[in-house]
Amino acid sequence: MNVNCEETPFIYVNQDDIIHLTQEVKNFSDALAKLKCVFTDGTVCGDEIKVAAHEQLGEVLFTLRQVLEKYFALQSEDLFETAGNLINKIKNYNYESSISSGSTQSFCDCIDKLALAFSSSVSEYLMGDVEPLYTGDIAKSKSYEVIASTVNVHTPMDETKTINVMGPDEVNEILRQHDSGMDVALQRAKVWSKYLKDIIYYIDKKAQLETDYSKNLIRLAQTTKSTIVEDALLPLQSVYCLLFNMDMDYAASCQKTQTQLQTDKFIRPLATRRAEHDKIRKNIKESWNREVKKMQESISNLRKAQSLFYKSKQENEKAREMANKAETEMNIQGSSSTISTKVDKRKKIVEDTMNRAYETEHSYRAHIDETNAKHKELDKIKGHLLSKVYEQILLCDETIKNVTVEYFDLLHNMTASVPLQFKRLSESSKQYTPASKYAEYVRRLPSNGAHQIEEEVFKPYIPTTKPDDKKPYVTNSPSYSSEAPSQEGSPSCYDITDGTHGNSGSRGSNIKEWSSGDLASDSDSTPSAESSPPVSPRGPIALQTSSVNSLEDLVHGDGEDSEYSQTKSQKASDTSSGVKLHQTFLGKHCHTFGVNLEDHLKTFNTDVPHIIKKCLGEIERKGITIKGIYRVSGVKSKVESLCKQFEADPDGVDLEQQHPNVITSVLKMYLRQLPEPLLTFDAYGGFIQTAKEINAGTISGEKIIDKLKELIGQLPPANYKTTSLLISHLRQVSKESDENQMNASNLGIVFGPTLLRPYEGTPLSSLVDTYYQTMSVELLIKHSDELFGEKTETVIIPSQESTTAKEKHERVPSTKSSKKSGGSQEESPTLEQLVSELP
Repeated sequence: MNVNCEETPFIYVNQDDIIHLTQEVKNFSDALAKLKCVFTDGTVCGDEIKVAAHEQLGEVLFTLRQVLEKYFALQSEDLFETAGNLINKIKNYNYESSISSGSTQSFCDCIDKLALAFSSSVSEYLMGDVEPLYTGDIAKSKSYEVIASTVNVHTPMDETKTINVMGPDEVNEILRQHDSGMDVALQRAKVWSKYLKDIIYYIDKKAQLETDYSKNLIRLAQTTKSTIVEDALLPLQSVYCLLFNMDMDYAASCQKTQTQLQTDKFIRPLATRRAEHDKIRKNIKESWNREVKKMQESISNLRKAQSLFYKSKQENEKAREMANKAETEMNIQGSSSTISTKVDKRKKIVEDTMNRAYETEHSYRAHIDETNAKHKELDKIKGHLLSKVYEQILLCDETIKNVTVEYFDLLHNMTASVPLQFKRLSESSKQYTPASKYAEYVRRLPSNGAHQIEEEVFKPYIPTTKPDDKKPYVTNSPSYSSEAPSQEGSPSCYDITDGTHGNSGSRGSNIKEWSSGDLASDSDSTPSAESSPPVSPRGPIALQTSSVNSLEDLVHGDGEDSEYSQTKSQKASDTSSGVKLHQTFLGKHCHTFGVNLEDHLKTFNTDVPHIIKKCLGEIERKGITIKGIYRVSGVKSKVESLCKQFEADPDGVDLEQQHPNVITSVLKMYLRQLPEPLLTFDAYGGFIQTAKEINAGTISGEKIIDKLKELIGQLPPANYKTTSLLISHLRQVSKESDENQMNASNLGIVFGPTLLRPYEGTPLSSLVDTYYQTMSVELLIKHSDELFGEKTETVIIPSQESTTAKEKHERVPSTKSSKKSGGSQEESPTLEQLVSELP
């Protein structure tokens, strides 16, 4: 078996990453603890607790975002779902009344669920159990921004969330007080119109391209499908027929969707709204320009009146000066008729200029009053027009929001099933056995009876005779018959109408008339649409493809090709691919997963669980040198299937055809679901303290070995034997680190959080000690020989059913060189022999 057929990306995690991740976990745990204190403290209430809750929630989300941006693989559906539930809980709660004890508990439960989801994501990341096929999908559908946008909280990464949305009155008042407020509003409305024009152009052109693509795709799929179904029993023929049907359905759906977008779902509503928007915007602009022009005319008249007033006052002052000068001359020169007349004229001029000044002053004041009134009227009109602009912006935004939501809903409905369909086709393709269809085609060929080799014989020369003397010549050679010789080598060279091929004396006499029903009757199972032959094996057929309603319908539709039907636990397996292992199995309580170790051993009367024996043995047999072993996870559906088989019959599971990554995932899942970890709750504190002392340099050398021996000596016998077997195996894996890149440190990262976890505390509390958990397991692996004895040269191989009890307890050494050189492994010890020798 090619063990590299399911190679997945290898995510490398080193000790520095563990230290940084541990600090991030601590920060997130502290933020959640502060948020919980807001509801449990009891010192604040009403608006104060609302403000405090929102501020602390912002800190939690900010911390979570930092972690997810740095460690992308931690993102999961459960994490985003629990975070969203907590946000909605805090956002929608009525804080006016006092918080009851039940509400406090509800808040705490939401916080604990988020902590549990985050803890699970971190644990799966460290153990390499992140599903490789869907690592990047979550971030595209759900992200921190999507969650954070549902609540108004302060985050340093997005300052805009601290600004509350202003109402229309506040917006209009700001623009009214601004000198260029109306121009700004009209310019923004014009920009919106141009923006909408570009959006409409893009969607319209994209819809045209998608429509053309759909038409071409339908034409291509129909042509290709009609060609490949001309012959039957070709490899993955039904899969590609399903692909063509899926593409044609998708193209038809795409055409329908693009038509809707080009009509009443997107283009038409936006174009109508844009036209109405431009019309009203222009009317508003014209009205504003008219009022501004009137205002400018009023100001111009005011300036003219002011100028006349100033001019008349200047003339009056000049006339007064001339009159005063005339009176002075008259006083000096004496009174005379000429001088008196001149003085009278000057006084009259003063009176005229004064009257004119009074008139111009009155006009000036009138224009001031008129201009002030115009200012007030213009300000009022400005507010009214700004309200109209706001109304248009609001209507336009509502329109583009509605059509955008409709647009993405249509795209989602069009493409939602595509990833799942591709996944089903992929799973179905993996089940295909190469050359199986060719073998089935050959098996269904019509039988020609016993195969005989025809020998060539001497053919005598026949002299040419005259036409009148010509007689039929008959030879006694068995190579000739009175009928034409049969055409061998083609399964279609027979007469379907009468079922004969030559006469009774020929080599292919009386061939059976084959039909599709006859062919089907010779098959061991009911043929599927893919495997049923036509009337003639070489003639054209119409391949029928049935609809696929589930993953099992696609993967396990053909009984002959289904690998799953060949497993020993078929009768006990559940067809549902979403069964959770910690739930009851087939209506009964589980006996393997989630069961206490001692109870499991008593149930199956063994010293070490069968699942551990088989998995370790199979890994050492064929997977110990695979790159990233124990770090790279297996295909989820196959992992679940294998778990069900172990639950049904742990001792009878066949791992021969299972990929090593699937086997390691099942083993890690079993260890992770133990109610009490393998190294026990009681020993947790001792291991963590020892790791801290070693990290601080307080103990070293032989004291490390003595301390570790003391700790593992406290384990119960069952835990000790299982730990010894597991750690010795991991030591063997680490010795092949040049090939598999899994040294003791990397294995410690994978198994640390699984083999060591505390009994009490929040889900995040154990993650804070992740660095010391991994260090403890790394030390056990490195010092395996000193702690558990010399087992580095043994290979764990599951024992055969025929092995006697005496043979099971005989230890036969086997060197690594014989294993690598491909020699016989008859001298290798069995797993029971290793277990029996454990203390």
